[in-house]
Amino acid sequence: MAFILNTLIILPIGWLLIRHIMRISYKKHLFDEPDGGRKIHNDPVPRLGGLTLFPLITIVTIVSCLLLVPEWKDRWIDPWAEWSQLLGLGCSLLVLYILGINEDLRGGVRSLYKFIFYTVGAIVFIACGQRFSYSGDIFGIEYLPDWAWMLVTYAAYIHFLNAINLIDGVNGLSTDICIFSLAVLATMEYMEHHILFTLLAIAAISVLLAFRWWNTHGDRKLHQRIFMGDTGCWTLGIIILFLIIHLNNLSPKTPGQHFSLLGFTTVIVPLLDLPRVGLWRKFHGVGFFVPDKNHIHHKLMDLGFEPWMIRGTLLGVTAFFLLLNWLLAGHMNIGWIFGIDVAVYLLFVDILDQFRKRLARRQGR
Repeated sequence: MAFILNTLIILPIGWLLIRHIMRISYKKHLFDEPDGGRKIHNDPVPRLGGLTLFPLITIVTIVSCLLLVPEWKDRWIDPWAEWSQLLGLGCSLLVLYILGINEDLRGGVRSLYKFIFYTVGAIVFIACGQRFSYSGDIFGIEYLPDWAWMLVTYAAYIHFLNAINLIDGVNGLSTDICIFSLAVLATMEYMEHHILFTLLAIAAISVLLAFRWWNTHGDRKLHQRIFMGDTGCWTLGIIILFLIIHLNNLSPKTPGQHFSLLGFTTVIVPLLDLPRVGLWRKFHGVGFFVPDKNHIHHKLMDLGFEPWMIRGTLLGVTAFFLLLNWLLAGHMNIGWIFGIDVAVYLLFVDILDQFRKRLARRQGR
C-alpha cells in the first residue's frame, strides 16, 4: 500500500513543483541557451528541473517509511538499523546540490571548483561508511585493503557523476536510463527485504516520472519545457551508486544472486561511453574537457534517429547486457564478463560509425 501511496503522492506534487520552477525560470530568464552546435535544442530552455529531485526524494522516502511502521517487524529489515547510511548519502548530495544550484543558475562553474566539490562530496560519502568491500572474485581477487576500496569508491563516485550527466543529451534519455536502473535496483533490494532502500529507489522513480512529462512532452513554444540540469544528473548518479554499493556489500551473503554485477549493468551504457569518449579525445589530441558530438546518442542522431528511437535503442542495449550478464554470471569469472561487455559495446559503436560513414558518403559529405 505504501508503494502505491508513494507514487500517488509524489507524482502530482512533483508535477506541480516542476511546473512552478519552470514558470519562474521563464520569468527570470534562467535558460540553457542553444549554441548552434553540440546542443540540439534551438530555443532557450530552463535547466532547473533537477532542483526538485533531492528535496522531494528525501521527503517522500521519510513519509513512505513512516507509513510502513506496522509492517517492519514481520516482513522487512528494520529501517532504523540502516538509517545512518542514508544520512551519509544525504550529506554528500547536499554538497553536490550546492554546486549544482550554482552550475545551473550561472550556466557554468570552473572545472577546479567542480573538482573541489566533487572531492568534498566523495570524502563525505566515504567517511559516512559508503564504500565498496567486495570485488566479486575478479580473477581470484575478492577483497582489498580499506584504503584501496576508498580509492575505488572515489573513482566510481567521480565516474558516476560525469557518466549520468554526459549521457543527458537527448530529452528523456538520462531520465529513462535512470528509471530503468532504479527499477531493477529496487527489485533487488525488495528481494533482500531492505525496505528503506527499496523506498528510496521508488521515490526517485516517482519524481522522475513527474519530471519526464515536462521534459519530453512539454511544448517549448508555450514555455512548457524544462531540462534536468547538472543538479538532477548528479543526484541520480550518486543515488544509483549508493544502491549499487549497498548491493555490492550484500554480495558475499548472496553469491548466487550477482546483485553487484547486475547493478552496474543497469547503467552500463553511460559507464562505458564516458571512458570511450575520453580515450578518443586523448588519442586525437582533443582536450578531455572539450565538448564534442562523439557520445553514443550523437552517433544515433547522425543516423536520423528521433529522440524516442534513441531512448528505445539504448534501453534495448541495456536490457541486452543485463540479460547477457545474468546468463553468464556463475558460469564465468566477472573479469571475463566485463571484458566481453566492453568488446560487445565497442563493436556496437563501431557498427554505428560504419553506418555513419556510409550515410555521409551518400549525402556527399
